Amino acid sequence: MTGLVVSSPDTRYARAADGLHIAFQVSGEGPLDIVEIGDGTLFPIDATSEQARWQAHVDRLTSFSRLIRFDVRGIGLSDPVGASSPFTLEQ
Repeated sequence: MTGLVVSSPDTRYARAADGLHIAFQVSGEGPLDIVEIGDGTLFPIDATSEQARWQAHVDRLTSFSRLIRFDVRGIGLSDPVGASSPFTLEQ
């Protein structure tokens, strides 16, 4: 391993209808938009560069598209969700 450091795209935040902030990143400049919908079970978007195989996946997608990735509510850099108000599938 060469210790190569991969720079992450800037993390930005969108405000959901209920006021929670959802973290997202946009990378790549291709003509196709891909929205990656994850459930946060692997790792949050800011940890991608720490996982070589996942980073290779992201690099491949951004070679031909604009990739939009986000952390779901309560995961990673998105606002936490209280135990008393779990989110629904629609949210």
